[in-house]
Amino acid sequence: MEDLYRAVLVESGIDESAITFESTDASGKAAGIDAASLPEVTVVNMPKIAQDENGRPVRLGDTVELNEAGDKKIEFAKNAAGLVDEGATLEAIGDYIDQLVSFPDLTVTLRGYTDTTGSAELNLALSEQRANTVKQLMVDNGVNPDQVIAIGMGETEGIPDDTDDPAARRVELTFE
Repeated sequence: MEDLYRAVLVESGIDESAITFESTDASGKAAGIDAASLPEVTVVNMPKIAQDENGRPVRLGDTVELNEAGDKKIEFAKNAAGLVDEGATLEAIGDYIDQLVSFPDLTVTLRGYTDTTGSAELNLALSEQRANTVKQLMVDNGVNPDQVIAIGMGETEGIPDDTDDPAARRVELTFE
């Protein structure tokens, strides 16, 4: 976790040589010093930083394929906008929900995709429904609907012709 916070602090412009971390005991004491007695020290609870499928912090402009979020995946059945396992989906996007709730000025774009089975017109509508399914799950868990834009992309972008690959049935998330 220390590496993750270090990466965020460096990305925000803090000189890496100025960053130190100390362990605290249950009372909040670090190295024998009571942090509460130091007026210039402010203790804050930082929200968990969302990570991509490779464990790297997700930054503004990064796109995450939600069907590749490690062991946690978002899966859609063929020709359907419903989630195969809503609980697994909620687990997969929980960190993103936390970020959006913690930072109300943050927005996210969800892009839904389909495989090439069916007509392009139906696939476009289905992909938008998939993006809206994930959006609704976020909203049901505390995210302001104005923070989430859902877009259907159909069978475009990176999908081989004539495929019904389950990986094509996906939603991608981009923090804006």
